[in-house]
Amino acid sequence: MAPDDETPPAKPTNVVVVSPILGGWSVASSFCGEPLYFYSGAQAEANARRLALTLANSGRDAHVIVNDRRNTQIGTVCYFGSD
Repeated sequence: MAPDDETPPAKPTNVVVVSPILGGWSVASSFCGEPLYFYSGAQAEANARRLALTLANSGRDAHVIVNDRRNTQIGTVCYFGSD
């Protein structure tokens, strides 16, 4: 295959995970050092989606993973960066 025919490497995906913790919920991401903490799972999920959307608007792909109270994955959403 000629070098002109090669596709460019994919941009790394930023992962944002919503998980239960004692007394609330956390939003941890692969690009941020400290997780965010919330009392409500709905608040945590909304903030995770907002964070991913902000990343997508800045041109970076983001993947949100949502876990339930048993820490079982119940949902996932991908946000693709705008070029």
